[in-house]
Order: sequence, then structure tokens, then C-alpha cells
Amino acid sequence: KDGTVTNSERRISRQRALFAAPGQARPDWRIIADVAKAMGFDGFGWGTQASVFREWARLTAYENEGRLLNLSGLTALGPDGYATLRPVQWPVAADGTGTARLFVEGRFQTPDGRARMIPTRPRGPADAVDAVYPLSLNTGRIRDQWHTMTRTGLAADLCRHAPEPFVEMHQVDAEAAGIREGALTRVVTRRGEAVALARITDRQRPGGVFMPMHWTDAFAPSGRSNALIAPNVDPTSGQPEFKHTPARIRAYRETWKGFFLSRDILGAPTGQDLVWRRIPQDACQQHEFAGRGDTDQRDAVRKVLSRGLIGEVVAYEDPGSGSRREAWVRDGRLVAVLFMTTTGRLPPRDWLADLFSMPVLSRDARSALLFGRPPGAPVDKGPLVCVCLKVGAKAVQ
Repeated sequence: KDGTVTNSERRISRQRALFAAPGQARPDWRIIADVAKAMGFDGFGWGTQASVFREWARLTAYENEGRLLNLSGLTALGPDGYATLRPVQWPVAADGTGTARLFVEGRFQTPDGRARMIPTRPRGPADAVDAVYPLSLNTGRIRDQWHTMTRTGLAADLCRHAPEPFVEMHQVDAEAAGIREGALTRVVTRRGEAVALARITDRQRPGGVFMPMHWTDAFAPSGRSNALIAPNVDPTSGQPEFKHTPARIRAYRETWKGFFLSRDILGAPTGQDLVWRRIPQDACQQHEFAGRGDTDQRDAVRKVLSRGLIGEVVAYEDPGSGSRREAWVRDGRLVAVLFMTTTGRLPPRDWLADLFSMPVLSRDARSALLFGRPPGAPVDKGPLVCVCLKVGAKAVQ
């Protein structure tokens, strides 16, 4: 995006593009202008985003008799001024001065200038927990993601701290449901069901569970907490009851699971009852999956994932332990890696994912592909706790 962004403290900041738009993608304002012109409308002859901004500023100043949103001081902003626009809080006076604090003169945005105090009656949640749904589900944000990952989901580093949907719960509730740390867990409400990794922690009180809201169909089709929320809204604000939904938790009990690393983004195989995740890595895409089916289901998923792959195949299979490992190499470069297991034992993904950045695999790397770790395998760092310095939980402990 190349334009401006306004935050919750009314601060307008210039936002400059880091990359060119991919393919034939165009800015929103350009699409709107092109559609309007094609429909025969005048008045959409913007040449740049700066001209769009100037029109917006003029609209805020038009017939403005005390309205707070007023950008009068920015209506004559030229291309150079727009390019170097410094952060400013609206309203913006004619001389370009912003407003750090509103209502300093004791007058409010009402006809008589006096504040309006709106009394509200507190009330409990619309739906109460019961014997069937005994837990209160709370949803919210986590540290490294923003909204539904439309931006942060493109940054592999930001996805490493919490790469998959998770559900936090107290030890008491985990034991009651027979759920262990890191196990795939079904979170069920009257509205639907999601599957997430269990995190057992004393940050949650007994009777309460927490799920992040960031993941969508693009990253985790079966891990969307927003699909669990009842449409109970505040009568004044319209805000849904995101902080309380009666729920229950159950172990998912997969019969097999695996991961697939490739250079392409893949969606979940159709027609299969799978838990499916996509996790961006620096040089590849990591796809995690688990199912409750039999050998036929595993074979069907493998067939879908390997379709169209070209290259030399290195494979290992142990029917007794239900383990299958495959790697595709073409012209010395790693094309894809597939690991499946029925025992739950899988190697860390980081080293394998890093191999996709190598123009040609080294002899040592190639010989260790199916082992999943480099020769003299280093100690597993554990879950990443510091994105900047790549510090794992085990190093801190």
C-alpha cells in the first residue's frame, strides 16, 4: 500500500510501499476510478494517491460548521508535500497545525457543547455455561499477528512464535478432558467446532479457555475461533460477545499426521476430514495435517500432495511403524518434502525448511534429508520465544 493510514488517536501517517504490487494488482483507488470511468461517470480523474487525498481533505472541510473531522490545512497539499507528509492528528487547522487533544476548551461535539452521559445497565452474558458446555471461551489477539494475518501472515518470522491455532486451558480442565500439552484439541460450541493445539497454563483460570482470532481459511480452515462465537451483540455498540461463549473441549485423537514442505501454497485436499494448516517459511511453505482415517485416507492425501512433482524421489517407508518419508530433488535443488507417521514422532521442520534456500543441496544435507536433521543434529531449540534473536524455549530454560 502507498498512501496514508490513520490510527485510533487520530494520527494520519504517510505509508510508503515496500514492494511493487504483484502481477496485475492495482491500488483500490485506481480500481474504483477505472470502474467509474467505464460506467461513464466524471469526477474520477485522479492521477495519483495524492490527488485522492486532496479530494478527501476538501470533503472534510466542505460545509464544516464545527465537525471535528476537518483536514482544511491539507487541502492544498502538493505531490512533494504529500510525499514528505509528517504524522499529524486531525482536526488540522488551516495553517497545517494538528490537534493533540480534543475538547480542551470544555466543549463537546454536541449541539449545545455539553457532554452527554449515557447510562447503561450491566447485564450478564446472553448464554450461560451448563453441563454440556461447561467452559467459557474467550477469544482475542496474540503478540505477533495483526487482525486476520493479511499483512503479518506474509512474514515468516512473525509466524514462528505461534505457528498454529492454539487453545489455552488450565491443568484442571485439561485433566478432566484427558488432554495433554500440545495435543490437537476440539473446541466445540453451539455454533460450531474448531481444532487447535492444547496449551496448558496457569494463565487461564479453571473453567476458562482462550483461543486467538487471527487464523482464517487461508492458513487454518479448521482452526477459526470466530466461527464459534454466538451472534449475541451489545445493543448500543453492536460488538459481539467475543469474550464469553459456552464451550467444551475434547481430544481430537488423530490416527496419523504429517507435514509437507513445498515451494507452492496448497489448500487442504478436498473430500478429506483433515486438520490442515499452512505456515509460511522464508523459502518454502510448511503444510501441517492430521487425520482420523485409515491407510486409504493417508494414501489419498499423499497422492494429492505429490501430484505434479517432478524430480528424483528419495523415499523411506516402514509399514510396521506407519512411517513414510519422501523428498523430491531436481537439478540439485530441493523441491518438496513429505513426512507421515502414525506414531506421532516427527522431526523439527526448521532445518528442512532452510534447505529450500540452497541453490544446490550439499552432500551432507542430501544424505540427511529423510532423517530430518543435519549430521550431528543440534539440540532442538523448542518453541520460539524471541523472534528477533531466534531464541527457543529450551535455551531459556
